[in-house]
Amino acid sequence: MWYSAGKFGRIDLIMVGNILLNAIIFIIIILILGQFFIWDATIWTNIAIILGLTWSVFLINYREIIRSIEILFIEIAVRFLDCIAHLQGFKVQKADGHLLEEVYKLRHKVYLETGYINDSKEHNIFVDDYDPFSTNLVVIKDKKVVGTLRIIFYNKLTRLSTLNYFNLDIAEDELTEYVDVGRWVNDPDYRAKKTKNPLVTVLLGLKLYLYLLKSRKRFIMVMLKHPKLKNHIEKVFNIKFTSPTMLPLTPHNYKAREEIKGYFARSEEIEVCTLELEVNQLIKFFIR
Repeated sequence: MWYSAGKFGRIDLIMVGNILLNAIIFIIIILILGQFFIWDATIWTNIAIILGLTWSVFLINYREIIRSIEILFIEIAVRFLDCIAHLQGFKVQKADGHLLEEVYKLRHKVYLETGYINDSKEHNIFVDDYDPFSTNLVVIKDKKVVGTLRIIFYNKLTRLSTLNYFNLDIAEDELTEYVDVGRWVNDPDYRAKKTKNPLVTVLLGLKLYLYLLKSRKRFIMVMLKHPKLKNHIEKVFNIKFTSPTMLPLTPHNYKAREEIKGYFARSEEIEVCTLELEVNQLIKFFIR
């Protein structure tokens, strides 16, 4: 059985017991050696206890230490990719200020072209009630937003955007470990299908994954429109999505779908996918 241990993650109590036992054995060994090599037993005893406690703390937190080291190396790799992208004129950053308006306009443009919405939106922008509580990542090329996605962290007031459209069999207390990723759109001129290079998708995906790893959330939740899109993302990032159990739609779900009615015109093609956030997923991406 696993228990939460605050910032140190989940720790198996049996493992902790074994670690403390090893630490005690470590202290005893040092004390025995001290009797042979050092005359002042009091000083050596203090040193042994300090070293033993330090060793036990390291063993308890070794997963956290290793995880931090892995994330550091991944961040270096992502920054190296950033440099390569920068040479090609691309830049990835969080959107704020005037960039948010560009994000909303790109959403409107793409959703309108794909028939997800009609042209009734004011000022050619597409926003919803979740935008004030969300974080947007963007890819910029020639001072223009060419790709964007939205991140929503769970809170009791707004919950998650996907839950507006689907009724999922996930307990409310478990939702705190999920992050909703959506509104992922690329400018038509920078899609992999046209450029034959998924660079914009890769830049957004890697920055997203690294950002969420640091946030210490466990799962990503995302709606994917077509099976081909799901397969494309899995292939590009070397990952495997899973699907939560669906429950019958509620009246609230049907009402929310009216906002982007065209998107749900063939709802059987839409799948809610989840992905567990693991450091080794990014490692697999870089070493394949």
